[in-house]
Amino acid sequence: MIRPFILFSLIGFLAGCSSLVEVSLSPQEKQWIDNAGGSQVMASQLRHGVIVGPTTSTFDTGNGLDLIVGVKHNGGPAFSFSSRYVGVSMGGEPIQVLGYEELAKEAEKSRNLRNFGVALQQLGNSMGTNTAGYSTSTFQGNTQGYAYTPGGAVQIQGMTTGTITTYDPVAAARADAQFQENIRRQQININADFDKQMSALQNALKPQLVSPGGAAGGIVRLRGIRPSSSGNILKVVVNAQGELHEFQLQVKPAP
Repeated sequence: MIRPFILFSLIGFLAGCSSLVEVSLSPQEKQWIDNAGGSQVMASQLRHGVIVGPTTSTFDTGNGLDLIVGVKHNGGPAFSFSSRYVGVSMGGEPIQVLGYEELAKEAEKSRNLRNFGVALQQLGNSMGTNTAGYSTSTFQGNTQGYAYTPGGAVQIQGMTTGTITTYDPVAAARADAQFQENIRRQQININADFDKQMSALQNALKPQLVSPGGAAGGIVRLRGIRPSSSGNILKVVVNAQGELHEFQLQVKPAP
């Protein structure tokens, strides 16, 4: 059964503003509605068969729309199929299409950025930015005395201030151990999140060679959909061995 996959945000500021959008099928002439893994899709039959449909009826623009795409080879030589053979536009403007390869690269980049942040923490600690174990106290006192001159003794009064820094190796070792434990936990969480992201991509569309009589498909993620208040038509064109199948989806802001 095909399920929507979840792509975790790279970093917060990349997500941008988001809003909830409704999407519905708009089959054209000689197209019909079918079912794929529990989701409604539009089907087209020329020489080859193609299906296209969203995994859900609503989506958040900050995450993007997950779209089921599949092809059925009905004769001729084998051909390649991947997200590169899926073109999407809205109002004449291209919409970003991401398959397994692109989404996997994003997940890897996210992990590398988080690991870089951990490395900076370790660098700062090794350069002595960690002051654990050190304590500083100040002292202040009055002083007085006499200076002897040819004219006689002169009384002198003043004030003395200073600081004393002490180092506690036990406290320093305890703080360093806590720092290293925090680093270890961060690295465990980073790797666990990466594994979770990669597992979620198991249904994403991977590059495939489709043999005669065979079929291929998966889910692609569409980014950059910003419908107007009156709604828009999302045009999806699937290239199956040079044969173009065009579909339309209606998208509009959710009430």
